[in-house]
Amino acid sequence: MRHQAKKRNTFYYSIDYYLVYSFTCSIDGFANTYKKFLTFCCAALLLPLAYFISRIFNIDFQNVNNPLTNLGIIFSINQILYLLIAVWAYSAVPDKMLMIIAMIFGAHLLPYGWLYQSRIYLIFSVTIPIVALIAGYYFNSYVVAGAMVTIELIFSLLLHIENKDLPTSSPRAT
Repeated sequence: MRHQAKKRNTFYYSIDYYLVYSFTCSIDGFANTYKKFLTFCCAALLLPLAYFISRIFNIDFQNVNNPLTNLGIIFSINQILYLLIAVWAYSAVPDKMLMIIAMIFGAHLLPYGWLYQSRIYLIFSVTIPIVALIAGYYFNSYVVAGAMVTIELIFSLLLHIENKDLPTSSPRAT
């Protein structure tokens, strides 16, 4: 059974990440001591921003009618566990923390490609970690944040295009 119509509800998450990476880009001018801490704090904005954006677009944030919602929550909790790596990076290699957060975010999209049967999620689950790794290896965090803002904008637009073609309700299982 396909739950593509419910995939429409995930569009606000891509906008959420776009805003967070935009905030991160603007932080780069702060003193180095505060910059890395503020970058880490930006990740805490994800859930409240997603909720706020879902309200703006009049989207059911919890989606309790979708039987796969609990699976999606497990996927999200998995990402939270990987953020422990970012906590380590904050103390060990703070200049690479944003790169690590971006790689974790990108990789966590992989199961959503299956859950929503979305080629866009699948492609970006591989593209984001690779771009973040290359940008983080060769450039500073400002370039990583800028690259992620660009990728999130493209991701959001492609999700919007993919979602436009979806039916307004899920087909019934036979």
